[in-house]
Amino acid sequence: MDIQENFIAGCIVTTNPNTEKDIFPIVGIGASAGGLNAFTQLLKALPIDTGMAFVLVQHLDPKHVSLLPDLIKRTTAMPVIEISDNLRVEPNHIYVVPPTHSLALLHGVLQLLPRPDGRGKFLPIDDFFTSLAQDRLNHAIGIILSGTASDGTLGIQAIKSAGGITFAQTEDSAEYDGMPHSAIAGGHVDFILVPNEIAHKLVQIAHHPYLIQPLINLAKDVPKEETDLNKIFVLLRTRTGIDFTYYKHTTTLRRIKRRMMLHQLNHMKDYVKFLQHHPKELDILFQDVLINVTSFFGIQKPSMHFKKKCFPVSLNNFQMKMHFVFGCLLVQQVKRFIQLPLRYLNFSGIKLMLCVFKFLPQTLIGKRLTKHDKGSIHIGLRKRLELNGSRDSLSKQQTVIKSANLSVMCVCSQYKMLPKIPRSPGSI
Repeated sequence: MDIQENFIAGCIVTTNPNTEKDIFPIVGIGASAGGLNAFTQLLKALPIDTGMAFVLVQHLDPKHVSLLPDLIKRTTAMPVIEISDNLRVEPNHIYVVPPTHSLALLHGVLQLLPRPDGRGKFLPIDDFFTSLAQDRLNHAIGIILSGTASDGTLGIQAIKSAGGITFAQTEDSAEYDGMPHSAIAGGHVDFILVPNEIAHKLVQIAHHPYLIQPLINLAKDVPKEETDLNKIFVLLRTRTGIDFTYYKHTTTLRRIKRRMMLHQLNHMKDYVKFLQHHPKELDILFQDVLINVTSFFGIQKPSMHFKKKCFPVSLNNFQMKMHFVFGCLLVQQVKRFIQLPLRYLNFSGIKLMLCVFKFLPQTLIGKRLTKHDKGSIHIGLRKRLELNGSRDSLSKQQTVIKSANLSVMCVCSQYKMLPKIPRSPGSI
């Protein structure tokens, strides 16, 4: 049996390719407070024959019997099933997670896991979306609807990193906008729509070739499309100053085909024309292609090398405890690098100033800088740094985070140091 190896959400994930009959999109829909109305609006607008399967994950009290399956049955003619263990997913079905369990997906089969005990955060949407991304790759779709807090933000990131499609409800249409706001601020949402418009968009993309082919087949026609691919490289280099010629073509092509699907384009020559008339799409494509590069600092071997060798030696041998890190491409990569010295610093008592330079293409500097790109580390991600009592002050192009042993300054700067993109995450 063939095995595919992929970089997903900062780790190496090994999955079996789907068989032909199993190739259909699975849509994870996450919600919390106010979720019932959003579920209802979305499902009412869906036809019964999209060819997709839908898995509903909602924050519910485990001590009470959930009425959600019965309520959902009133809104759609699709079969609605409360999930039992080892249940194989079928297209044109709706599956509802019981409140007493967490959920995972393995080779198209739903696995119920015991709900975690203790006071730790229960993040069922993040957990399922991450599992969905690992199992379905480009056939994974994630939707965040009304709810409080930030569950689902990291799961949305995992789905997009795996090549899937992501949605969030508009904040003004959500009864509680915490979860949509968090997902949107994370920078990994493809479509921001009201629930019934999400349904219409799902219908539009349901039968696009990108969603009905195995991931491994999406790059088989590289030689045939080499000319159009080179034209896209020219447009990217003109726009960003970065030459993608030396980046792995199969990875780049999959990202391009993902963007083509989002714009309902079937041929690469049409996407070339689209890029010429919509230069902002080049900025988005640039960021999409670079997503997998950030996995370098999540891979165990280089991370352990930095933690055990680089930081102890440099911190013990130099009086000036200020380090400069160049070339971080995305906020998530900044976060992963910051995590590396934390454990060592906690035990050593050494105080460190870490200056991380997050480079952007020249066209993204200035007016085009989003709140996410200006250096602000998303609140949901900042909590993961475990910086107790951290405070941050955001200026136009930098963020400062402080804790007892570590001060971090993240500075956005023009991307001029690396004109050629590395071939793999390990070559950064």
